Amino acid sequence: MDLSLAELAKLVHYDKSYLSKIENGFKAASIDVARRCDAALGADGALAALVPHTATIGAWPADGWSNGDDVWTLSLARDGMNQFTSANSRAAVTSGTGFGIPYRDIAAAGEETLSVFQSLFHECVRMSDVVGANAAIPTVIAQVHILRNLAATASSAVRPALLVLAGRYAEYAGWTAQEAGDDRAALWWTNLSATIAAQAASVDLAAFTCARRAEIALYREDTVQSIALARKAQENPGVQPRIRGFAALREAQAHALSGDYDECGRALDRATAMLGTDGPAMLGGLPVPPLGPRIPGSVTGWCMHDLGRVREATTILDQEINFIPKSYRHAAGRYRVRRVLAHAASGEVDHACTLAHDLLDSPEPVRSAVIRRDVRDLARTLARWHTHRPVRELYPRLTAAMRSPAAPENS
Repeated sequence: MDLSLAELAKLVHYDKSYLSKIENGFKAASIDVARRCDAALGADGALAALVPHTATIGAWPADGWSNGDDVWTLSLARDGMNQFTSANSRAAVTSGTGFGIPYRDIAAAGEETLSVFQSLFHECVRMSDVVGANAAIPTVIAQVHILRNLAATASSAVRPALLVLAGRYAEYAGWTAQEAGDDRAALWWTNLSATIAAQAASVDLAAFTCARRAEIALYREDTVQSIALARKAQENPGVQPRIRGFAALREAQAHALSGDYDECGRALDRATAMLGTDGPAMLGGLPVPPLGPRIPGSVTGWCMHDLGRVREATTILDQEINFIPKSYRHAAGRYRVRRVLAHAASGEVDHACTLAHDLLDSPEPVRSAVIRRDVRDLARTLARWHTHRPVRELYPRLTAAMRSPAAPENS
């Protein structure tokens, strides 16, 4: 392709002078510039692969996790800060102080027990929707503990179902930790869910937790591990198709971050086929995260943005955002931020600012630490037009949205 620097600048929506500095070695190319040049030049990720990778959060924890013979301590402070620790039994006895509440005379678990804890799970999800994920964490942790203890003394007929439900709660604890900005805790709880899946001999829960680990790796931009975990989650044909579809979406997103358009498309095709099956995916009598039939379309728009195909991203997201049910408040918030990002990246600055104001009128999106990362990306993108009046007027709101109302994020 024979392009002048000025022509390339128009295609990627960066200043010619900025690209000239990169060309002559006076500035290092960002991953965003590389992805857009990949898309404009049809380089299939070759340029993005040359940009040194910098992890976006702290060190990746070891894969080891609790063997179950431990004591959990949860501290609840009046300022809303919660702290969870896990220690082996001997350490807890020698270092811990406090008072004890007997936990012995509990009723034998049965079908009614399952129903009660399934209902409570829905209330935990509603709680995190209304007041934020961080508020739900203590309640969710308590239910994991109770269900594991109930399963230990339950009959063989009920024990697997109790364990799967405990694993679903543990996975949700990981999700809430991730939303609160603690990626290490997110992995710890997801790994615990994987341990419980093995105890319950549940291939569905094992695949789902594997897909969630792929998602955690994705958000630290560890695409190699994310792809490997997502593929592992899809390899057992006995796993519910919609769970494998969830994993395929994570694989597609990781391929997009890697700049691999073809592999991204193949993963999206698999996800669309598997998510189109009848009925929701269920674990322990509970549905997995919302995976409506139009969600793959929204992820496609997300992937096009990460591939540097920002015009395609805006077209897809403008259409798909209308099909996300209002009850999926978190998903809607995520894709609305991505939509604003795509419009800003495509040079539609005024329209992006209008959409951003609409987004920030609702408090729900910025409660999520994961979404706030996208808001920071938006602020960095719009900084290129910092003298433009709509950007100057928006910036105070973006700055306020980036401040965490919960625990500080890993850095």
